[in-house]
Amino acid sequence: MSRRQLIGAGGVAGLGGVLGLNYWVRGQQSQGEITDNSQRVGHLLRRVGFGPTSAELAAAARAGVASTTDRLLHPERQDDSALESKLSQAALDLSKVEQLRQWWLMRMAYTQRPLQEKMTLFWHGLLTSSFRKQGRSYNLMLTQNQFLRQHALGNLRDMLIGITKDGMMLKWLDGTANNKVRPNENYARELMELFTMGVGNYTETDVREAARSLTGWAVDAAGTVTFRERAHDSGSKTFLGHTGNLGVEE
Repeated sequence: MSRRQLIGAGGVAGLGGVLGLNYWVRGQQSQGEITDNSQRVGHLLRRVGFGPTSAELAAAARAGVASTTDRLLHPERQDDSALESKLSQAALDLSKVEQLRQWWLMRMAYTQRPLQEKMTLFWHGLLTSSFRKQGRSYNLMLTQNQFLRQHALGNLRDMLIGITKDGMMLKWLDGTANNKVRPNENYARELMELFTMGVGNYTETDVREAARSLTGWAVDAAGTVTFRERAHDSGSKTFLGHTGNLGVEE
């Protein structure tokens, strides 16, 4: 089966089918040390993307491992206009989750920027949220997906600051209910326990103080994120040994 056939089949079962691709391509790898140039390039393309077409594999083999690696690490240099044309022709309604899923599957199948798309999938699986709490703000899941793609190969600090203020994440982990009168600890806990440090590297006091630091964010029906200064706790907090009037940036 080709990459596009596999991803198309994955669309039937949703993104869970695409996750299985990683295990499928591992089964195609030769055992032992890889010495042949075409094998090394093929191994690289299978690991960082969703499996190359024969034409893509041949072109990468001619370019060599170093050049191919450089190309993969700089997706902004790659022309993806053919993909955008296909997406435009599909005329999908991205406010509907099934069509949004199809839109993303098409990106995985036809992109010339496979590492960027695979890392978008990685971050989507780690910094996880769900369309089920977006309410009337039907563009929130799309906005988050585009944010993850924009920062997929970027700086972790920028990623974490951005996802903390992301409308879908604010709704999913109750950031919109987090205010100085009733601090909500859901996001603060997930940020440390699952997204970054893991259990054992922070205290319950850190969770409470982080929640206070992240108070005041709101999302309206159109999906616009705003900061409500009056709902923000501007008092002194101590988080991971740092004290001050802490907010998102701190």
